[in-house]
Amino acid sequence: MYRKVCSTDLEQRLGRIVRRGNENKSVRVFNYLTEKTFDSYMMSIIVNKQKFISQIMTGKTLGGSFCPVRTCSDVDEMVLNYSEMQAIASGDPRIKEKIELDNNVARLRLLESKHQKHRFELQDRIAGYSASIQRITEIALPKAKADKETAEKNVLPDGEFSVQIGGKIYTERAKAGEALRREIMAVMKV
Repeated sequence: MYRKVCSTDLEQRLGRIVRRGNENKSVRVFNYLTEKTFDSYMMSIIVNKQKFISQIMTGKTLGGSFCPVRTCSDVDEMVLNYSEMQAIASGDPRIKEKIELDNNVARLRLLESKHQKHRFELQDRIAGYSASIQRITEIALPKAKADKETAEKNVLPDGEFSVQIGGKIYTERAKAGEALRREIMAVMKV
């Protein structure tokens, strides 16, 4: 049997006392934890969840340094199996430590897998960027330089305008703009 540990466990207990229709003017809630009990284990899980939530919300690691969080896991999906319950009930710190170590190993394996996936994604991006740089360097840049040289060779005196569109030379900007628009529309229809 598995027991799902919810972050609302404490709030649920509070809700049984602080509720509509309660005729008491004030209510005090005390949470007692006893060493080597299931409740103490549940409290440690709730504390860890709160630390995790605070880390996500502030962007700070548990050490206090700023580190933008890229991913997070669902902390609510923590479950206990029979051996974990036995370790808590037995009070033997070695059994509890072994279970915690097993859980840490499983968590680290998952993190390693996610890290490898992310690394491969970044390598694919780098390869794509390298291809783009090569294409720009070998094709687009020489064409841009040729266009610049052509423009520098064909500079008109201030105030003059001349453009050739479809084999016809235009010296008026409005007529050239209309001819250019017709050419663009013809190309777009194809």
